[in-house]
Amino acid sequence: MTKRIFKSFFAVISLAVVLPALFTSCEPVETGIPDCEVYIKRNIDIYKLFDYGSYLYIDKRVIENDRIGYGGIIIVKAFDGLFYAFDLTCTKEKDNSIIIGKPNEMLVCTCESCGEQYDLSFGGGAPTKSISKLPLKRYSTSIDGLNNIYVTP
Repeated sequence: MTKRIFKSFFAVISLAVVLPALFTSCEPVETGIPDCEVYIKRNIDIYKLFDYGSYLYIDKRVIENDRIGYGGIIIVKAFDGLFYAFDLTCTKEKDNSIIIGKPNEMLVCTCESCGEQYDLSFGGGAPTKSISKLPLKRYSTSIDGLNNIYVTP
């Protein structure tokens, strides 16, 4: 009896691990925003990116090594506790001079040109009003042992 329960438990756990892999892809989501150089290094402690909902809005180069993508970059600490980075360019407008504004307390950003709102709260960057059909372009983030966050393509 306990062997059968163990086998059933093992089968359920195996499915829970395997099924998500079948429905996800390693391919980047198409956003219509061109690929550009991306490299940002900032210290989490200096920029106070501790709390959920904190963010760093970078709409112009500050450090010589900065590469800010197509329209700029926003780094957010989402409500799931993870860091995400997005290009600031609205995916409806696709013009790097038209960028989304700073997020509200719920990590929702608005494009002043078309009115689309993008939800960054859990790292998706999805449009909420369906004015745009595409999410914001997302970049990779990593953190080193000195609490530096890196944003790369």
